[in-house]
Formats: sequence, structure tokens, C-alpha cells
Amino acid sequence: MSISERLKYFCYVVNVCRSAHIKPCGYQLQKALAQLPKDLNDSDIRNNKWDRYFSYPTNKTPNAQTLLLISTKFKQCNYILDEPFWEVLSELKDEPKFYIDFLLKTPPTIRGILFDKRNPYTIKTNLNPRDFQVITKQRSLTALAVLLSLIKLHQHGFICISHITALVLEILSLLTICSISAPLDLIPKESYDLIVKFMLGNSELADNLLDTKTASEHIKRLEYLSTVIRTMCLYGSSANESVLVYWLLKADEKEIKQDFENIRKGVALTDNTHGILCVLNQTMADVKTNIRDKTHLQFMFDLFTSNRQLEV
Repeated sequence: MSISERLKYFCYVVNVCRSAHIKPCGYQLQKALAQLPKDLNDSDIRNNKWDRYFSYPTNKTPNAQTLLLISTKFKQCNYILDEPFWEVLSELKDEPKFYIDFLLKTPPTIRGILFDKRNPYTIKTNLNPRDFQVITKQRSLTALAVLLSLIKLHQHGFICISHITALVLEILSLLTICSISAPLDLIPKESYDLIVKFMLGNSELADNLLDTKTASEHIKRLEYLSTVIRTMCLYGSSANESVLVYWLLKADEKEIKQDFENIRKGVALTDNTHGILCVLNQTMADVKTNIRDKTHLQFMFDLFTSNRQLEV
């Protein structure tokens, strides 16, 4: 079984635990499944055997009967298993046909960027960094799978991407965005390692990106982003979290941290062209359909620019 398959089921099972409000340890999970579809018991009892049962990187996965029991009570968790992202990562395909077929099944917002309008079955030959950025703004695992598929088609010689470095950087940026929310928030380091190896194979660049220091910086960046999200109080709105993360990655991290240091001191922010105020403006422009979040972001903007800030 491939690493991506094991990670998929690990994320799925832990997400079920979240939905069931039980700790993600094997014994509680086993106990919960035995009671389905009855009410779940919230016990703190642990058992090392079951703790290890569903954990990555073992080869254990729920059987068909168990999956059926879970889906009966926790249908909202099924999306993790159905994400094409896992299939794209499941193994290295020798033929480009798999990736082409996948790209043809993507939503029109993505497909329209990739394929020639005159010949809807032919990928454009002039894809550029702007196209990659538009796909990244979809902020989804499907978009991440699309960018990874383009890497593979380039490596197979099926298409030639002249801006390959820009594509790699965009993939790493989108991976960061996706790692803030479920299911990749459960496996930030594992998904980083998996994707770097998938797109770069055995290369010097891959070794550099997988270096302990570089990988550690990726995790620290996720921690920084999570801290900002908590400050913005957008938890529970994953779509708008990803919008905020997208614009945070475009901003200067040092300026953002300095802004929050000023806020903690009660100093009103005045520079609207950089830092957190710029991020808030960009996020509000993107959050068009959720009035509640947009109003909340406007409140945060007004608070940060006011001389009467709340005491920290």
C-alpha cells in the first residue's frame, strides 16, 4: 500500500474521531465503531494495541464493513476518501493519460485555464506563472492535485513548462494553504515530504527541501499562520481561513509580526499598504459571499487602526 493511501485513511479515521468528539486513539475508535450507530462513549481509557492499529505508517486500514458503518453515521467525513488528490499521489504513473484524464474532469474554473478553447482536449502550450497563481487561488486539494499533475506531464515530456521553478514554488505555497485545514492539518510534515518527493524525485533540490532545517521552517510557518488565524477568529470557516492564509503568504512575515507587536502595545496601525492591514483589505475583497466573516474582518481592521484598542 502506498504512503498516500495510508495517509488518506489515517486522516479519515482521525477526522471521524473529531466528528465523534473522541480522542484519536485506537481503543476509543474501536469502541466507537462497535457501538455504531448507537451513541458514542467518551471514555479516556487507552489501549496501546488499538492506539497503533489505525496509525500511520502502519498498513492497517478500515475494512469495507467498518467504512460502511462509519459512513452511516459520519457521512460528512467521506469527502476525504473521495479527494482525487490521493489518487494522483498514490503512485507514479508511467503514462501521461492518467493525468490528462484527471485534468479533463476538473471544474470548469480550472479546466478553462489549462485547455485550449479551440481544442478542449489539448492542454495549452503557453501556461505561465499567472495561470498557476489563478489555480492556487482555488485553494483546494483538487487545485493542488492539478499543479502536481502538470509537473508530471512536464516530466513525461507531454507538455513543456518553461516556468517550472514558478510552478514548484506555487505548489509549495498551495500546500501551505491546504495544510492549515483538514485533512492535511493532521499530517503537515508527512504531506510536505510526500509532495516534495513526488514532484522532484531523487534530486538535489528535493534533498534541499527535505533538509531538516528547511522542513522545520515549513512547520514553523504553519504555526505562525495558525496563530494569525486564531487572532482573526475565523476558525470554523475553513473557506475563509484559506483566503486569509493566501494573502498572508503574499505579505511580509516580519511586517505582520511587527504589526501584532504594535497592536499588543496598543499602538494604532496606520500603514494600509503593507502588513496586516493590507492582508485584511485583500481578504475582505475576496470574502464576497460570507457577510458575517466580512463584517468581522472589517471590525478587526477598525480595531487595529483605532487608538482605543482592546487591552491584551
